Amino acid sequence: LSFPMPGYTLAVDLPNRPGVSDLIEELCRMTAAAGGRVYLAKDTLCPPDLIGDMYPEAAAFAALLRKVDPQGVFETDLARRLGLRQL
Repeated sequence: LSFPMPGYTLAVDLPNRPGVSDLIEELCRMTAAAGGRVYLAKDTLCPPDLIGDMYPEAAAFAALLRKVDPQGVFETDLARRLGLRQL
């Protein structure tokens, strides 16, 4: 999966306070609706249902993961959280 694409990149750091996760989810949904992407290497809160919209190559990536590591031995926390093998 590759993050770069034509356009602009905006980095936002928000304090971990009550309610901020709801704000971040809304920002992720707005990003996906605008055709943008969340940088997965820095993400911890993007809803898994948006990954397929943000990364059109995600299904092919998931198929490759299943092929080269069918037992999921090398699965990361990020891959588990986002369900990358199930796309």
